[in-house]
Amino acid sequence: MADWSSLPAHLVNRIADRLLATDELDYYMDLRAVCRGWRSSTTDPKSRPLDPRFRPHQWAMLDEVHQSDERLFVNAGTGRFVRRYLPLLRRYIVVAGAGGGSVVLAERTAPHAARVLNPFTGA
Repeated sequence: MADWSSLPAHLVNRIADRLLATDELDYYMDLRAVCRGWRSSTTDPKSRPLDPRFRPHQWAMLDEVHQSDERLFVNAGTGRFVRRYLPLLRRYIVVAGAGGGSVVLAERTAPHAARVLNPFTGA
């Protein structure tokens, strides 16, 4: 059985770059979660929120009946569906989907401050 956690950092980065190039941010975040070595070998999206590689480009949030803190997204380029758990929805209301798959939120209490959430990185 192979020990994938010992994969050299340059190979982990090559795989990560391919995932980002195809707008597969959920897979990128899964890759970072494999082990401490892979997490330290890749860039943390929360440390670079303005980096365009970490912004969803082809994703859209689908309109559906919401009974939970999860939302359904579709990648318009690949047709792949992903359900994301968004714990921030306990404190915020979804106002709208924004360009590329980001979500506009408003605080539940006045003055209802707005936030834009990247549902894949949490930034």
